[in-house]
Amino acid sequence: MKNTGNLSEILGNSMVVVNDMIEASEKVRGALEKALKIISETEDSPGQPEPEPPKKEAKKKAEEPKAYTKEEVRKTLAALAAENRAQVKALLNLYRADNLSSLDPEHYAAVVADAEAMLNA
Repeated sequence: MKNTGNLSEILGNSMVVVNDMIEASEKVRGALEKALKIISETEDSPGQPEPEPPKKEAKKKAEEPKAYTKEEVRKTLAALAAENRAQVKALLNLYRADNLSSLDPEHYAAVVADAEAMLNA
């Protein structure tokens, strides 16, 4: 008889968990439906500005950020670390990196720009 009581309790708890999961999934579905509706309305709404035609290649090249090497990023971060090591850690965390080795090279230019801004502040 003891086992029957435990089994009933386990089944009851399982049903509560299942009901909670169903309720959560319904909330997620509702949020997704709202997001899709907003996206649909945004895409379909008149008055959206037409995308600008691409500019000349020469202007694009001038606007492209410099491609930094890991060593150049290291030097800039070292200069910042000399002033405030915590800022370096926070900056790397902003780009989801624990250290320079784990920093995605696509973020090198942005990290250098941010670090230089901090140094010049």
